[in-house]
Amino acid sequence: MRGGQWQVLRLVEGLASEGIESTLLARKDAPLYVAARKQGWRVEPLGLTRAVLELRSHDLVHAHDARTHTMGTLLRGRPLVVARRVAFPVGSR
Repeated sequence: MRGGQWQVLRLVEGLASEGIESTLLARKDAPLYVAARKQGWRVEPLGLTRAVLELRSHDLVHAHDARTHTMGTLLRGRPLVVARRVAFPVGSR
């Protein structure tokens, strides 16, 4: 796993330690998916259909990469938090 995936896993752990339930959506069988399952966290295969279904039982969407940032904008009805791990400003080349 790379740094961003480790950050996501630690976020899920930290939220759980504060009693906050979350569901991680990740590519099925990707290292993050496997690691989260192994640690007993709730993880589901990443996809727009799954995201829409999960939206019903969650208060917030937190997107961590460019692909999920776009997916998050398509989901309506919940606040969207976007994490960026780059130094250049939005809209720059």
